[in-house]
Amino acid sequence: MTLIVVVSVIWFVGDLQGSGHLPLANTPLANCKVFGFWMRVLMGVCLQNSLVALRSYGLYRVFGRFLPYHSLGLYLPYALYCLILLTFGIVAQVLDPSISTYYTADLDLCVFHRGLLAAMFVLLWVTIVIGGIVHWHIRGIKSSFDESREMMIAYVIVIAAVTLSTALTYSTPLYHLNVRLRIIYTSLNHIAGNSLWWVIMAKPLYKCLFDRERYLKQWIGKLRDDGLQKEYNIDSNEATAVFHGFSSSYIKRSTLLASTSLSYFSKTPFEVTNPSVVS
Repeated sequence: MTLIVVVSVIWFVGDLQGSGHLPLANTPLANCKVFGFWMRVLMGVCLQNSLVALRSYGLYRVFGRFLPYHSLGLYLPYALYCLILLTFGIVAQVLDPSISTYYTADLDLCVFHRGLLAAMFVLLWVTIVIGGIVHWHIRGIKSSFDESREMMIAYVIVIAAVTLSTALTYSTPLYHLNVRLRIIYTSLNHIAGNSLWWVIMAKPLYKCLFDRERYLKQWIGKLRDDGLQKEYNIDSNEATAVFHGFSSSYIKRSTLLASTSLSYFSKTPFEVTNPSVVS
């Protein structure tokens, strides 16, 4: 989840440049390939959506196929995807600006060649389709780690935003010159992008800050109902929870709920389900 936030910032910087919100003349921002292509498209929207898909695929492996999280089977597909992104970026980087992307002083904008623009949208849509397929596979995972509803909501928002982006780019290529339109477009993009984080994290964050003890009890109850007592060393008789070697009563554990519950939503499910990874 931390990487998603970092990538969102990179995407936002690239979007400010690519959508014409900042003056480019006589500044490093006039480097269209670095900001408008690498940061906005590859390291921004594509990488963000792929990280969310990777997270969901990890949940599917652990709870759908009962396979370890930290394994070649998880990281190899993602490494291949990143290799495709890198190859695509290098090819676009070495192409002549006239057939890739270049800065035009008359408009103070970066202009993309139609061929590269089409290739970028194909890559973006393929990324989203792959993510959607992965999210569909986690729709029936155990309730204690059930994020399928949240992820599907976030993905509906993302699909709507990318559909708008595709339609706007091809119907109004110079939307950058319309201040109101470009502000609306950029705002919708990043509302959609940030929803991927907030839809998942808003509830546990709020509960950890304002209702920690009861939230911990609810979560442990779900773990017990899902048959995960062994992985989490939950003592059903003494109502005691042990996480990574820490053991105490509910009351004492409530002071640590923020770290354990938020960690669960970011990476703990995989590590705890495979305790040898973190031991």
